[in-house]
Amino acid sequence: MKNKMVKKAVSMGITLAMMSSLLMGCGGTATNSQSPAKTAGIQAASTESTAESVVAAVEPVEVTTLICGTSGSYTPYCYIDSNTNEFTGYDVELLRAAVDLLPQYEIEFQAYDATERLLALESDKIDIAAGQFEKNEEREQKYLFSTVGYTNASSQVIVDGDNDDIHGVEDLEGKKVYVISNSNASYQMESYIKEHNANIELVYGENNFEVIASMLENGTIDAYINTARTVALNNEAYGTNHKAVGGAIMESATYYLFNKQNTELQGAIDGALQELKDSGKMAEICTEFLGADFTPQD
Repeated sequence: MKNKMVKKAVSMGITLAMMSSLLMGCGGTATNSQSPAKTAGIQAASTESTAESVVAAVEPVEVTTLICGTSGSYTPYCYIDSNTNEFTGYDVELLRAAVDLLPQYEIEFQAYDATERLLALESDKIDIAAGQFEKNEEREQKYLFSTVGYTNASSQVIVDGDNDDIHGVEDLEGKKVYVISNSNASYQMESYIKEHNANIELVYGENNFEVIASMLENGTIDAYINTARTVALNNEAYGTNHKAVGGAIMESATYYLFNKQNTELQGAIDGALQELKDSGKMAEICTEFLGADFTPQD
């Protein structure tokens, strides 16, 4: 985190002192038995006292700059807008809205791939990791999760729309399945393979839909793991014809991640997220980027 002082107290004190002086000078009809010189002295002392009391009452605000590690290409969740060259997306704008409710913080975003992002969080290079992270036992041992989830995340097997051979995870025997490195999907598939002694080859890579779609089209992979809502968005954006098959591999939600020791920041962000959820603002931002309200229901 980076700290800086924003000193608003002095300017506020001067402004109020000037207002006080103007008000005293506009008394009009009031009668004062004291001499003009003595009256002027009292007014000056009163004005000075007002300024000093305001400066004393309004403490400087210490603002901490939070560094959030996120993706620069995970549309529509966290990506760099090609027109503005600024980070945006559902995960980004929701976090911005949360930080806006916390005067002690401001936020900056930096691009990391999924693996680097988590390593950066462990080594305190960043304060928050964002990018549709889901819970699993291994991650919960290493990181703090926000207690307020912000997206439903039911992962399924995704195949080409013309594929009639794969109807769910049970049909992946002998198949190649793409998973994002260090994602919850990779963890769940690794667990499934171990538990069922399944002959499924996992192909690891980055969260780049164009690469995944190309591999699916040319037969390098047979399927990949994602959510039905993301597939629908990608089909619309890229003109693909992918479909989700079978039931959910796991039911989950997405969360922001914090360093294991940073409970104060976790608590502050949680409070702001809950406020955004209760006010309907979370659903509004979700709908703006995902086309519908996919926020978890209590």
